[in-house]
This record gives sequence, structure tokens and C-alpha cells, in this order.
Amino acid sequence: MKQTFESSNYLCIDGRRFDVLKIILSVFVVGIHTMPILFWFRPALRMAVPLFFMMSSYFFFLKQSKISDLEGKRNAYWLFVKRIVWLYLFWTIILLPYIAYSGEWHNLSFVTFLKILKSFFFSGTFSASWYLTSTIISVSIIWYLSKYFSNRVLLFVGLITYIFCCLTSNYLVLYEKLPASVILYKSYAFMFGKPCNSFLSAMLFVEIGKIFAENKIFLANRRLLVLFFVSLLLLFVEAELIRHFKLNLSKVDYSDDCFFFLVPLCVSLFMLLGQNFISIPFKTMALRHSSTIVYCSHFTISSILCSLVSSFQRGLLLFSAVLLISLLICSLICLLEKNRYFGWLKYAH
Repeated sequence: MKQTFESSNYLCIDGRRFDVLKIILSVFVVGIHTMPILFWFRPALRMAVPLFFMMSSYFFFLKQSKISDLEGKRNAYWLFVKRIVWLYLFWTIILLPYIAYSGEWHNLSFVTFLKILKSFFFSGTFSASWYLTSTIISVSIIWYLSKYFSNRVLLFVGLITYIFCCLTSNYLVLYEKLPASVILYKSYAFMFGKPCNSFLSAMLFVEIGKIFAENKIFLANRRLLVLFFVSLLLLFVEAELIRHFKLNLSKVDYSDDCFFFLVPLCVSLFMLLGQNFISIPFKTMALRHSSTIVYCSHFTISSILCSLVSSFQRGLLLFSAVLLISLLICSLICLLEKNRYFGWLKYAH
């Protein structure tokens, strides 16, 4: 490994190591949705989505920092949004029959129409798609506000929103004791979905990605490794304390998405990977495409398998089956999109 010293060098020579990380993280996401809730490694799997937010933000704002004119920045922004929108629309259309069935959209009414609008613009149409809508919203907010506020202010805002997401996720039992907390939570969830599965949970990590893109930040590997392993240990301690005191077993809702120690864990891992050039001796574009396809397809595959085969329960068998089918779909899409009649499959990734 070769350690570099500039933020711009996070993408120096090539970004293949980030493509490898993406496919690993997509496997983590499959694990979140297929392994048992009490799976011991589950808290660490939760680093996947925050790191996805950081990488998307980093690459976007790195390109922004290299563009001098305002018009060029706007064009780059709209290209970024357009790419995610096409990806979102592709999978929404492909999965529409299942989405309509599972979301009870077949009961046509004004309330159903409002539910569809909320899903499409905020909470996502298909399971796990909230990441796509949240990426667009959070990057757009940070991109716009950065014209008027410093990174310190935006980082503070991100910290506040993430604390709110943690309190309404793993610490919901404590959050309920605050005045008017339940009304605030239910109101937000009604309009945008769960805070931990909305753009609020992305704000902090998007801002961190922006800071790395715009500044030369360096820490010695020894310190980063200490930070990483200490954060990982404290994350498991945090998860165990939450489990022991049943802090997320609220009557209002349940989720285990947001942990406080995910922040230093994700930052240290991102910096370790960024500051050290790791030579990957093969092209990784297929891995990058596969990570997106696996992420977008896995939950629906899991749901269908569980509904068709009663023996499928959360565990290693379901995880293996979903991952295998997802990877087979990746191979099929990557093969077919080379044909001129199936060129539209490029929007799958």
C-alpha cells in the first residue's frame, strides 16, 4: 500500500479500490435484510449505507471543486441528479407489479395517491430505494446551502440531524420521554418516512464527503487503524447496551439503522482506503455495476423467495440464495446490455 497525502489523491491513479468496497458494502446490505435481527455482526453491516453516502458525496463535490464557472457546476449537478433519477425510474418500472402489490397501491383512493407521492419522492418506491431519493435530496441541500454557509455550519446541521435519527432509531425508548416527541416523530414519518430511512440520516455523511473532497486531510495509518478498531469495538458495545436495556423496542416503532459510533467507524475506514493506494490488477467497472444492481434488486428477491418457499427464513440460506440470484441477474444484465436491442439495460446501474 502506498499512503498519499492529499484529498484529491483519494481518486489518484484509479478508483478501483472504491469499486471493490462498493461490492463488499452491497453484500453487507444483503446481509442486513436477510440475516437474523440478532446476528452478532449486524451493527457493523450498518456501515454500508453511510459509506455509500460518503462516496457519492465525495465524488460529486470533487468534480464540483474542479469546475470554476457557475454554469459548469450547475450542469454537473443536473447530470448527477439525472443519473440517479434514471436508475430510480428503471427499477421502479421493473419492480412495479411487486411494488404495487406490497404497497397496497391496488386500493385506489386519494389516500393511496398521497402514499404513492410520498413513496416516490421521499421514502422510495421499492425497498432500499430510500437511499436514492435521500442521496438526491441531501446532496441538493448541501450543494445549495454551501453557497451561503461554511462547512462547519453544515457539519453542525448534519450532526443535529443524525442525532435525531439515532434517537428515533436505536434510542426510541429514550426519545419518547422528551416533550411532544411522539407527535414530532409520527408527523415526520407520515410526511417523509422514518427519519433513519430518509435524507436526514444522509446529511452528516454527505457533508463529511464534501469536506474530504474540498480539503487536504491526512492522518497517519497507525492513528486511523486505532480509531477504526476502537470505533468498531465501541459500536458493538453500543449495540449490546441497546439490546440489553431494550432501548429500541418501542411501542411506537422499531428500527436499528443508526448508531452513534458508525460515524467515526465510517470516517476512519474511508480515510484508510482513500489515503492508501491499493493496486487492483483488474478492471472493476463490472463490480461497480454489480454493486448497484445487487443493492436495487436484493430485497425484492428476498421477499419473493420468502413468500414462495416457507422454509426460507432469515439466515445463511436466505442470504446465500438472495446473493446468488442477485449476482446472476447482474451477469445477465451486463451480458444483454451489450446487445443493441437491450441497450436500455444500462440504466440498471
